Amino acid sequence: MASISLQNVTKIFDRRTTAVANVTLDIADGEFLVLVGPSGCGKTTLLRLIAGLESPTAGDIRIAGRTVTGMSPRDRDVAMVFQDGVLYPHLSVYDNLAFPLRMRGIRKEQVGRRVAGVLETLDLAALADRKPASLSGGQRQRVALGRAVVREPAAFLFDEPLSSLDAALRLELREEIKTLHRRLRPTMLYVTHEQSEAMALGERVCVLREGQIQQVGRPSDVYERPANRFVAEFFGAPPMNFLAGTIRVVGQGSQTRSIAFGNAQPLSVAESAERTLRTGALQLEVAGGQVSLPASVSSLLGDGREEPVVVGVRPHDLSLEPVGQQDGGSFAGRVRLREPFGSRTDVHVVFPSGEKCIMSAPPHVQLDIDQPVRVYVRPERLHFFRPDGTALIRSVPARA
Repeated sequence: MASISLQNVTKIFDRRTTAVANVTLDIADGEFLVLVGPSGCGKTTLLRLIAGLESPTAGDIRIAGRTVTGMSPRDRDVAMVFQDGVLYPHLSVYDNLAFPLRMRGIRKEQVGRRVAGVLETLDLAALADRKPASLSGGQRQRVALGRAVVREPAAFLFDEPLSSLDAALRLELREEIKTLHRRLRPTMLYVTHEQSEAMALGERVCVLREGQIQQVGRPSDVYERPANRFVAEFFGAPPMNFLAGTIRVVGQGSQTRSIAFGNAQPLSVAESAERTLRTGALQLEVAGGQVSLPASVSSLLGDGREEPVVVGVRPHDLSLEPVGQQDGGSFAGRVRLREPFGSRTDVHVVFPSGEKCIMSAPPHVQLDIDQPVRVYVRPERLHFFRPDGTALIRSVPARA
């Protein structure tokens, strides 16, 4: 297998449309990396550049340490699997698998050995004599995967291979691809627009937006410590809640600090000098309640100048309690919508300011529309962003 390296790769179409902008990315030998982002972000273009189906406007592409920029696709030793597995309709499953080997002049005995191995690996032996028309969508895609595997390429390139399948088949094929990677340890580069698929498959994920890399890292790191607001909002379902606000230092000796959110009642942060010297802890007060904030929030306050921020919190890091129950740290609001999903219930809440948020509650929660509630926030799980979207604090601890 082989590593893949892209150095300052740019692709411009028609001299005016930049599909990929100065991308530098290294994929290690045997790594499974997922390119993820919304439609039109450049992920498929990047895959086609690596495969040789497109030529870069600028930059260098290396596979196994050698420059392949300008090299023909057949000489790059990569295999692509597309959204719709392209099979020869007049050939059997066996012959579809054998065809790329025969075209390369590989000896008949070796062809038979490699095809038999793929049939066994992908559980296709029982389908060997069948034509594509008699196969299900999942079976056809498995054969398309087998056509790539049988070539024993330096790297596999997947262009949204599961997007046309139903949910059950996607889960089944996803498991097969992961099993294949564990067994053979090939270099795999996988394109998808679904964040859940990226997190389930990738050893690392590369998040793209408008042709530029936003963040590269392990799925858990990208989810827990997003580099910017775009990444934070893209990963997670339901998406992260965001509240715009301002950090201010008020009172003598900078002992009281407040975070005001939009038109909402300011969130008063009282900080005693003694407590700060000892632990650096802060207290957040809102709607009559208090919530302890982690000491890392102090780094946001700087030299006391007023600073606009955006605070993000994921729905599962909030909890709901009906008004009247004792709860220590909460916001007052009203239920505007309930969405039951079996394992959880998503509750949409509106605050007096008109701001809204979504939180994931236990499936058995019983709440009526317009019912007053209090929303408890886990302060150690808050994310802070600058107005331009870049993260202020990326040290959010993992969930217990």
